[in-house]
Amino acid sequence: KNKLYSFVNVFGFSVSLMFIILIGNYIKGEFTTDSFQENADQIYVLNNNENSATAYKIGEHLKNRYPEIEKTCGVIPVQYGNSTPVEIADNKMNAVILTVDSTFMDMFSFELINGDRNQALTTQQDVLVSESFARKAFGKQDPIGNNITLSDSLVYTVNGVIEDFRNSMFKEADIIMRVENMQHFNSSTISEGFNNAGACRMFIQTVKGSDIKSKEADVAEFFKTIFWIYRYKICDKVIFTPMKEQYFEEKILSSEWNAGNYKMTTILVLVGILILLFAVINYINLTVAQTGFRAKEMATNRLYGASRNSILVKMIYESSILCLVAFVVGYIMAFALEPYASQLIDKDIFLIENLTAASIIQSALFILALGVISGIVPAIILSRFQPIDVVKGTFLFKSKMIFSKIFITIQSTITVCLITCSLVIYNQVSFLINYDYGYNHKGIIEVSSIENLKEFTDKLKELPSVKSVGLTAGSPFNRGNNNTTKVLGVNEPISFQVIFSDSATVKMLDLKFAKDNKLAEFGFWVNQATLDILGATDELKEIKFTEKDGIKVAGLLEDFYLGDLVSDSGNKTPLLMHVSEEIATYPWCAMIQVQGDEMVAYRDVERVFKEVTDGAEFTGEFMSNQIERSYEEQKRMQMIMVIFAIIAIIISSLGLLAISSYFIQQRSKEIALRKVFGSTKSQVLSLLIWKFLRLSLIGFAIACPIIWYVMTQWLNDFAYKIDLTIWVFIIGGAFNLLVAFFTVYWQSNNVANKNPTKSIMR
Repeated sequence: KNKLYSFVNVFGFSVSLMFIILIGNYIKGEFTTDSFQENADQIYVLNNNENSATAYKIGEHLKNRYPEIEKTCGVIPVQYGNSTPVEIADNKMNAVILTVDSTFMDMFSFELINGDRNQALTTQQDVLVSESFARKAFGKQDPIGNNITLSDSLVYTVNGVIEDFRNSMFKEADIIMRVENMQHFNSSTISEGFNNAGACRMFIQTVKGSDIKSKEADVAEFFKTIFWIYRYKICDKVIFTPMKEQYFEEKILSSEWNAGNYKMTTILVLVGILILLFAVINYINLTVAQTGFRAKEMATNRLYGASRNSILVKMIYESSILCLVAFVVGYIMAFALEPYASQLIDKDIFLIENLTAASIIQSALFILALGVISGIVPAIILSRFQPIDVVKGTFLFKSKMIFSKIFITIQSTITVCLITCSLVIYNQVSFLINYDYGYNHKGIIEVSSIENLKEFTDKLKELPSVKSVGLTAGSPFNRGNNNTTKVLGVNEPISFQVIFSDSATVKMLDLKFAKDNKLAEFGFWVNQATLDILGATDELKEIKFTEKDGIKVAGLLEDFYLGDLVSDSGNKTPLLMHVSEEIATYPWCAMIQVQGDEMVAYRDVERVFKEVTDGAEFTGEFMSNQIERSYEEQKRMQMIMVIFAIIAIIISSLGLLAISSYFIQQRSKEIALRKVFGSTKSQVLSLLIWKFLRLSLIGFAIACPIIWYVMTQWLNDFAYKIDLTIWVFIIGGAFNLLVAFFTVYWQSNNVANKNPTKSIMR
């Protein structure tokens, strides 16, 4: 009979439960990552106190020294963050390649869909392809026995199809090959002398019943004798992290692996609970608001012999039925939005796959609990009134809407928090993206993995949409190579970022030289951080590594930021940059400065790339897009907060609409009498609207300290951040106040314009 109340209840619950279903599946996926690995209880990841990376050959030394270790498996991606050009039956494409030890299939439980598990990766020329890559590269043809060519001399044979990595710390890989093949890509990663100390993630499978963690201190001492990063005290701890815990190990994350985010998970859980709380509050609020209408029904039941307990059961039964209907509707909505939700949180959600007998039982218990929680307060309120109060007509005078006022205040508090936090996150993300990094990154396309490099650059220079072309090994954003070394006169080793570049790249990046030493020979430009850590002035001419070895200093660069702004190391990182027309190492990429319409220029560059590579996939990307993409996590959080804020506004507005409708209807006779005795329309409107606006103001006052604390903690994660100004609080509170005003105004206006005789005679 009360369609507005029913719609608000079902809609509020359905939307809230949709979010709970999606968030619940996301959280389940996060906390069951790699749970399918049969040996997970025995597998550990070798970490130090800096990160999750180590040297590949260290695994052999560990296995030979410690009987607690049954086997090791080193894993190294071929191109960090990039794909590699491959050729399959005259078709060129890019593939993400992962190199692994021969123990990979023994240690991990990834399913081999096609091929013999015991023969997988038997030789150095054997490769596995992922299920999705097999479909892309071979279609319906059986991939087994087919060749994959990386260059004229690197030909591999497919001897297995492995399932796509899902719900795992392993990122998706198209091709898996033996780690010995790293000699063709970067031989330092598998060198005997541990030259590259940060390319490999080392997995260790222990003997059942052994305690490898008790050996951490002993391993650290052992590493001091063989491993230079421990000998130079760059690291001093060894940490064996259980595989089940590695996914959420925030302090030792690596961008080359999937990693859990406790903050994101916590935020999703908290906001999901808040949205659910909104729906529960709305149900309680609206049901209590209907007390005046349902009191006669309950009184009649009591007069016919119904007990107070039976009234309680009836109300809880009603709320449980409503929750069941809302859950079904919410599940349908969640299923429809599953792809968008997966994209938003950058994590696959599998609703159908997670629909098991256990999950159905859990859902039933959840619906029952939700029904009891939602129905218990209205049940207690409705069942406590005596039938005689209703018969005498005194009930309406006792209803002061105390519960409704409390719940509206809570809703207002939550809404202001969500709106204001969304504003703060939006401003911070915009600040990061638009920050002055000290170099030009606009209108520059970075292209890596290039065949026929000279032909490519020569053709680009002929394009009218291309302003200049440069070659580089490293850029300010990707930070180039890392070289940690001892410097004469400095106690601790220094971790330098090293970039090789030509003058065209320097010019398009608009890098400036503060001091030029006018070298006529090979030398490196340094930044202020290098001078600071060496305790030198801008007159520095040479950096000595030993008495005999060192490098000449070409001069001082004006400061520019290395990497992204989440870390505080950008302007404090020592830099060595060599600028020469003949760059001293193989260039990783071409830097292309475009002019005119950027999209037209991008298509021109792509066309030339495909011409010179005979149709290979284009790998170019604007540097500005790279910078913006590096803050995807913050942007996702921003979008999540905005979505939840909008939903909170809608649900609270509908609830406020229904409650104000009841409140105004309850006071219709009072309003009519006020008008008869001379009250103006504006006075009536002020009286009605102020009752609700003051609740919003109270909610705002409660929300402010909560927002300040939460956002201060969040902003502290950034080295460069905005200030929390009073204006974001004012805007958030004003917007919530405005929504509340317009929600209540149209009903109040109708009552203020109504003929008072109709209300008095009703």
